Amino acid sequence: GIQNPVITSIYVDEENPLEIIVEFNLETDGKKVNKGLVEMFDENGKLIESKTVGRSKKIEKKAVFEAKRTGEYTFIAKGINNKSEETLDGEFVSFSYTYPLFSPSITVKNLGDNTIYASWDAVKEAGYYLVSLDGKLRRVDSTDITYTGLEENKRYEITVYAVRSYDDISSSTIYKTARA
Repeated sequence: GIQNPVITSIYVDEENPLEIIVEFNLETDGKKVNKGLVEMFDENGKLIESKTVGRSKKIEKKAVFEAKRTGEYTFIAKGINNKSEETLDGEFVSFSYTYPLFSPSITVKNLGDNTIYASWDAVKEAGYYLVSLDGKLRRVDSTDITYTGLEENKRYEITVYAVRSYDDISSSTIYKTARA
C-alpha cells in the first residue's frame, strides 16, 4: 500500500529568507492518494497556512511557506483522496524560524544652525535602534534623532543599527557636514 507522507527536510530558502521550504515524500497514485497537503501551525497549535501539492510521478515533493515573524512552527504532511476525502497523515515536525532583520533605510538632513536630523524606516522585530555619530552610540526607541550644537563645517559619520535581543543589523553609513 501507499506509505504515509514523511517530511524529509525543513529549511529557510537561501535566496529568500522569508520563505520556509518543506520537503516531503508522498506517493500520489491517483487512486488512493491524489494530492499532498502540508499544514503550518504556530506555537499555540493554530493553523496558519495550508499548501496543496498536486499529483506527480516523483515521490519527493515540496511546499513553500512565507513566515511573518520569528517563532516555533510545526508542519505536517498529508496525502489526500479527492473522492473519499480520506487522509494519510504524516508526523508533526517542528521548526524554529528567525525572521530576518532588515537594514534600516536612513535619511540624513542638515537643518542649519549646526543641527543634523536623521530618520529611518521602522525595522520589523527591532526592539530599539542604536545611532552612531562618529562612533558615539545613542539608544533610540523611535525612528529619528536630532543632533544639535555640532561643530560647524565638521563632517560627521552617521550609522543606524536595528537591534533585537540577540542580533543587530546596520544601515549604510551616511556622511553629513554640519552647517551654520
